Amino acid sequence: MLEPADPQEAKDFIKLAFEISEKFDTPVFFRTTTRVAHSKSVVYLNEPQIPEDRTRLVHHAEKYVMVPINARIRRVEVEKRQEALKKFVENFPENKMEINNPEVGIITAGMPYNYSKEVFPDFSYLKLGMVYPLPAKLIHEFAARVKKIYVIEELDPYLEEQIKAMGIEVTGKDIFPYTNEFDPGIVKNAINSDISGTVSPYQENLAHRPPNLCPGCPHRGLFYALKKSKAYVHGDIGCYTLSYLKPLEGLHSCICMGASIGMAHGMSKALKEKGKGKVVGVIGDSTFLHSGITSLLNMAYNNSDALIIILDNSTTAMTGMQEHPGTGYTLMGKEAKKVNLNVLVSALGIENIRVINPYNIKEAQIAIKDELASSGPSVIISQGPCVLFKRANLKPVSALKIDADKCEGCKTCLTLNCPPIAWKEGVTKEGSKRKGIAVIDETFCNGCGLCAQVCKFGAIS
Repeated sequence: MLEPADPQEAKDFIKLAFEISEKFDTPVFFRTTTRVAHSKSVVYLNEPQIPEDRTRLVHHAEKYVMVPINARIRRVEVEKRQEALKKFVENFPENKMEINNPEVGIITAGMPYNYSKEVFPDFSYLKLGMVYPLPAKLIHEFAARVKKIYVIEELDPYLEEQIKAMGIEVTGKDIFPYTNEFDPGIVKNAINSDISGTVSPYQENLAHRPPNLCPGCPHRGLFYALKKSKAYVHGDIGCYTLSYLKPLEGLHSCICMGASIGMAHGMSKALKEKGKGKVVGVIGDSTFLHSGITSLLNMAYNNSDALIIILDNSTTAMTGMQEHPGTGYTLMGKEAKKVNLNVLVSALGIENIRVINPYNIKEAQIAIKDELASSGPSVIISQGPCVLFKRANLKPVSALKIDADKCEGCKTCLTLNCPPIAWKEGVTKEGSKRKGIAVIDETFCNGCGLCAQVCKFGAIS
C-alpha cells in the first residue's frame, strides 16, 4: 500500500504502483484521503515513455481458477511474495528520513506529514511512502537516532500499533484524536500539550464555509419541492447530497453509491401494510447508470410502492464532468450510443414515468404530489443540465433583482439557500413589521428564476 502526501506524489506513486505490481506480481493499494484529493500544487512531468506492448492471452488456469486445490498452492506464493516485499521496502526511496532536531522525531504518512512539517519544521521525520509492509529496520534506525517519537496518523492507530509491536516506544493516540481529518492546529495543540515550551508558527481561526449547491443548480428547485412534500427521501452520492443541509433539508439518508433505490424499495415494503405513505429515492443520472438499474428492476419486479426521482443533469458533475452512457460521448470524447432514460426505465418494467423541468417549482410539486398519491412504483426524470456544463450551451440570462419597496422581509427566498441571496438587517418600511430585506449579488446570480417563483410579494424580477 502506497500513500501520497501531495499532488506530485499522487502522480509519481501511480507509476511506482504499476512497477511494484509488475515486479512482485501483486495487487497494490493506492491510498488517498480527502485532503490529498482536494489539494493543488505544481506538478512536474517526465518525458512520456512508450512501453513495449506485451499484451497477449496466456492460459494459466492454476493461477486464475481459484478452486481449493489451486488456492492452497497460491497461498504459499503469497507468503513468498510477502517476504520479498519486506526486503524491498527497506530500500524503497519514498520512505524518507529527515534528521534535524534529535530530541523529537515524527513518524507519519500522507497528508499529516504536511501538517506536521508546517507547524514543527525543525523536528526529525520518518515519512512513509509505503505503509504496508512497513520497513521495520528503517523504523528501528530512526528510533535509535531520536529521543522521543510521535506517530501522527488520522483515524485508527495502524502505524502506532505496528511500531509498538516492534518494541519501540511511541506516543500516538494518547494525545491525538481518533476521529476526523487533522490540520496543522490539531497537530500543534496535541504536541504543545505534551511538550512544554514548544513553539509553532501556525496561525489558526480561518473562517468556516459550508458547502452548497452552485447558483442556478437544477437540483435546488427539485429539493425545495421535495421538502414541501414532507416525504421521506433516500439520497445518493452526488452534488445533490448537499441538499440535506439547512435550509433545504430535502434528504434524510445517504448510505453509499446506488443505495437510494434499494433503500426506498425496502422501506416501502416495510411500511406498505401500515399505510404510512410512499417514500422517495433520488439518484443522479450517472449514478443510476452506474449502480441503480438493477435496483429499479427489482422495484418493478416486486411491485414496490416507492417513487424514484432520477436527477438528469447530463453529466457526472460532482467529480469533474466525466462522460457516462447517458451523455452520448465516451471518456475520450468520441461519439457513442446515448441511453434514453425514459425508454430504459420503461424497459425495466416501470409504467408510471414523468419527465419534468426542475426549474419550474410548481411543475415539480404537482408531479411529486401526484406520484406520491399513486400506488406501485413510479419514476420522475428531472431534466436540467448542470449549470457548469459547457456543452449544454446554456444561454446567459440577466441577474435577478429585489425591489426593496416590495420586499416584506419574509425570508422565503432564503430557504432556497442560493449563494447570491443574502440578508440585509435593519432595513425597515413604514407600515410593515419587516426587520430587513433580502438582497441579490448580481455577480453570482445567473437568473435561474427560482427565487422569483417563491416570492409571494412579487419583489423579485
